[in-house]
Parts: sequence; C-alpha cells; structure tokens
Amino acid sequence: MSQPIFHYVCVKYTEDKIGPLTDEIRSKLTFGQLPWYQDGSLSITQSMAIESYIARKYSLLGANEEENAEIFSFVLSVADMLDSLIKAIMGGPEQKQNFENVIAPRLIKAWESKININGHLFGNKTTWADLAVFNSVDYLLWTKNDKLFTQSPKCLELHKKLTESPQLKSYLESRPKDSKF
Repeated sequence: MSQPIFHYVCVKYTEDKIGPLTDEIRSKLTFGQLPWYQDGSLSITQSMAIESYIARKYSLLGANEEENAEIFSFVLSVADMLDSLIKAIMGGPEQKQNFENVIAPRLIKAWESKININGHLFGNKTTWADLAVFNSVDYLLWTKNDKLFTQSPKCLELHKKLTESPQLKSYLESRPKDSKF
C-alpha cells in the first residue's frame, strides 16, 4: 500500500506488521489477505480499494467523474509498472529488456506528457494520480533505475516537489532506507 497517500493527507494511522496470518485474522479479512484498513466501522482490504477510499475521502480526486476516471487510469498504470518491474527482476533477460525498452518507457512517456505547467497530472492540485506516479518514480529511483528518466524531467520534478512537500518530507526522511515495503 502507498503510505505516502496517508502522510500527504495527514491521516494518523497505526501500522501493524502482522506475521503469519492466523485463521482468526484471516476470518476478519474480506479476501483472507492483507493489506487491511479500518476506519471506524469500515473495514477494507485490497490496496487500490483502500487508496480509492482515502483519495475520495480527502479530496485527492479530480473536478468531475471524467477526470476521476483518468486519474484512476494513471493510478493503474503504476500497478502495470510494478508488475513489469517484478517480472524483470524475477525473470530472465527477455523480461528485463521488455521492462527497460518497452514497458517503462511507454508508461513514463505517458506520465511525462500529462504533467502540466502546474507540475501536476491534473489541474493545479495534488491528486491520487500524482501520489501514485510519485511512488512509482520513487521506487524506480530506489531500485537504481534512474536511467529510465533521462528524457523525463517533469517526472523527476514532480518527484522532487512531493519529496520536499511538508506533508511527505518528514515521513520520507524517517522511513527505512533498506526497504520500500
């Protein structure tokens, strides 16, 4: 799950690292798996559902339903990037080449072309899409894939802008350096 979204909207939360899932814990989870988020009586599993709830609740969506659909498509592109990166890491040279030469450049180009003069993907405020792309750029930089951004200064500027935002700065400085999850 994307912790930056919680920090950006200043939501206080408790992160419990759950070891092996017991039958008792699984029985509380809709699909028997993590992550799991509770807000009062609401109990949600699935990362995208949790992030969508937070985005809607804390006004990280667009000006209308059409923009919201576009925002969601950019958020899902980040999932495509992560899926391709995992295949590149776990697979052979063919998957790595596909990631580096096809998938990543295509997605980064789309992100780059959408970032506007205000430094956002949509309008003049930070949206869920901005935070999702930030998270992906952050992860790619952490995994030493910075060469993917040689032709993408807007993506790097969006990353820098959010890294330096008061909402994320202290979180980013305090998180473990050896792991992103």
